[in-house]
Amino acid sequence: AAVVPGGWLLVEELDFTTSGAAGAFGARAFARVERAIHQFLADTGFDPAFGRRLPRRFRAAGLVDVEGRGGLSVARGGSPYAIWYGQSIEALRPKLVAAGLVTEAEVARVCRLLEDPEFELVTPVLISTRGRRPETATPSA
Repeated sequence: AAVVPGGWLLVEELDFTTSGAAGAFGARAFARVERAIHQFLADTGFDPAFGRRLPRRFRAAGLVDVEGRGGLSVARGGSPYAIWYGQSIEALRPKLVAAGLVTEAEVARVCRLLEDPEFELVTPVLISTRGRRPETATPSA
C-alpha cells in the first residue's frame, strides 16, 4: 500500500462544474461554453465533477478521518487566470465546434469576456481531501 498504517493521504482535484460568471454580465454566454466544455470532457472519459467525489472514494478505500475542503477565487477578465482560461478554451475551440457543442461565435464571445475587466468569473472549486489509513490491529500476547 502507498500509505503506511496511521499515515495520511492528501489529494487535491478541481470540481469544474462549479465555475461560472460571478454576475449577470456575460453569464449566459459563459454558461453555454462551460456546459459545452463539460460535455466534451465527459464524452472523452473525464469527470468534470471528480473533485467532489474524492471524500466518498477515500472512505470506500478504507481511509478514516476523511475530510474534504474546497476553495475558489473570483477572477477578473484580463487577469492572469482569465487569460490562461481563455487560452485553454481557444485550444479546445476546434473540437468543441466540430462536435457541434458550440459555434465559433460563442467561443469568440467568451474569449472576449475573459479579456474584459468588467467580467468576473468564479473559478472551479479546488477540493482538498485528506484521509488516514487506520493503524493495524496489534496482535494479542
